[in-house]
Amino acid sequence: MKTIEILGPPGSGKTTVYRGIRENFQVDFRHHFDFLIYQHEIFKKLTTFMKFLPCRSTKLLSNKYKKKCEFELLVNFMIDNPSYGETIPMVYEAGYGGQKQLIVESYYDKAINYQIANETASGINPYIFDQGFYQLGASLLWRMNESEFNLRAYLESLPRIDLILFIDAPAELCINRQIERNNIVADKANDWGYGRYSAQQDYRRCCELIKNKASNFVDVIEIQNTSSKDDLFKQLIKELDGKVQTDENGFDNLR
Repeated sequence: MKTIEILGPPGSGKTTVYRGIRENFQVDFRHHFDFLIYQHEIFKKLTTFMKFLPCRSTKLLSNKYKKKCEFELLVNFMIDNPSYGETIPMVYEAGYGGQKQLIVESYYDKAINYQIANETASGINPYIFDQGFYQLGASLLWRMNESEFNLRAYLESLPRIDLILFIDAPAELCINRQIERNNIVADKANDWGYGRYSAQQDYRRCCELIKNKASNFVDVIEIQNTSSKDDLFKQLIKELDGKVQTDENGFDNLR
């Protein structure tokens, strides 16, 4: 199992799950991306040349090369997933005001991340997505009328992943967690005439719809995050043990 995406409503504990799994495998986005660029012949030659340059020039060259790598990854992703480009106008329309560009940029960033995963992830070094395409799909569905958002076309345009971890919790608990971190996603729906609780419930419904549709072609594990972090990790261990290859330490870091 190479790719795992975490899906769920705001406040359900997605980031907590992401960090727990990432720490267990001791990999993250930077690990995969750095491995990819450092193996490139051009970068090997570049590092030899950069030894003779001032530190600032070295950093500029390195950043410029990373941008070039990101562009190549995006191009490769578009070649491998040609229907992806057809959904960009729909994604753009899901934004409002100045957020339109941010949403499209996020869409491109996710494409780069997926391509990195495709080229570097392995059974014992899986790529974990905390905010991947499926989570973005739930957010877009929440922002738009279902009649305006072609969910089927969106899902069919995405590359296949191996597993979705659907993290869920009651709406009130999710809202309380967001209050603690002073970032209540549901309040963004105030202008739409939603109350906080109703908006949270609707976001969860969108996540569940995405999960149900995706379960036709992706394995899904559902986890209820209603108690302590220790209990959450015990659930993760129980559900993932035997389904995901680990290193010789197994799930010791989660335990």
